[in-house]
Amino acid sequence: MLAFFPAGERRHRWEWLAVGFAFVMSMSRVYLAAHWFSDVVAGTLLGAGIAIFWAAAVTECRDVIFRARGEPIPREDAPDAPVQAGK
Repeated sequence: MLAFFPAGERRHRWEWLAVGFAFVMSMSRVYLAAHWFSDVVAGTLLGAGIAIFWAAAVTECRDVIFRARGEPIPREDAPDAPVQAGK
C-alpha cells in the first residue's frame, strides 16, 4: 500500500510506522511463545529480501519500458516534476 504514496516526507513517516508496527508484532510473537526468536528473525530476513527483490524488479521493468519508448526515466527524488499528459 505504501508504494502508492508519492515519494516524500509523508511516505517516509508511514514507512517508519510500518517498520515499528512489524517489529512490535514480531516481538509479541516471541514474548507470547508463539514462535522462536530464530523463526522471527528468519521470517523478517525472508520478507525483507522478497520485498527488496520485487521493488528492484518492478523498478527495472519500469525503466526498461521508459527506455523502449524513448522517454526520460522519472526520478523518485523529484516529486514536484511535471507529469507529461497523453503518453
